[in-house]
Amino acid sequence: MKAWQKLFDGKAQIVTPPEFKQLVHQLEEKHQLEKGEKAVRAAAQVAKAAVKAADAQAKRDTMDKYEQDMAVWRDECAILYVNGKCGKALPPKPPHPFKGKRGKHPPLPVIKCTPLPESMAHPHCAAAPTKALVDTVEYSEDLEYADPDTDNDD
Repeated sequence: MKAWQKLFDGKAQIVTPPEFKQLVHQLEEKHQLEKGEKAVRAAAQVAKAAVKAADAQAKRDTMDKYEQDMAVWRDECAILYVNGKCGKALPPKPPHPFKGKRGKHPPLPVIKCTPLPESMAHPHCAAAPTKALVDTVEYSEDLEYADPDTDNDD
């Protein structure tokens, strides 16, 4: 049998043809898996780019609508100024879609979690364990400690 040399871990190793074929087959499988993973990553990038482009287009459309609303508002204000109205008589300015209190922001994520027990939620408010003294002795009526004003004669 003919022996082949292959660089493995930085050193030349002698392998026989069946071993060499097996090594070549393993390398080919590895390359095929890497190509498949690369294709999956590329598809994910394309999908992500499509979503990003759709979001950018929606934002542009929203801004175009805002600019149209602002143009209409300016026209209304100009007409009212000509008629002698000013100040609070003017219509309110349309809100900017992405700024200010009335801007449209994405809703905050809802996080559902189990509430902590009261002692863990507020450790500084947790009640300290109290020791209660319980009287376990049964007292009988002792005559020597009885009230002398009352008659205990039977």
